[in-house]
Amino acid sequence: FIGSPPMNLFPVERVGRPMLLGVRPEHLEPCAESEAKLVVDVDLVEPLGSDTLVYGHLGDNGSGARVAVRLHQSFAAQTGKLPVRYDAAHEHRFDKDTGLRLA
Repeated sequence: FIGSPPMNLFPVERVGRPMLLGVRPEHLEPCAESEAKLVVDVDLVEPLGSDTLVYGHLGDNGSGARVAVRLHQSFAAQTGKLPVRYDAAHEHRFDKDTGLRLA
């Protein structure tokens, strides 16, 4: 995928079909754990001036997928657990085998 950091891709199954769910790093936002769609195990925080990139992986759902989150500089990012959410309007779905966009 074009872009840096690239789109996050998570293996999921929808309607009995395996696929990849894509969410761009700027569309993930920190939230209370009770509102989280994902919990990122953050292992690297990269301050960039106006933004901060955090990198980690998903551990709780068993996929171990790598995740990047773009945060505003005012958010005090640190290593450890980071609950995040995203609006379903920002989901992109791809065929797991062909990589073709589904929705």
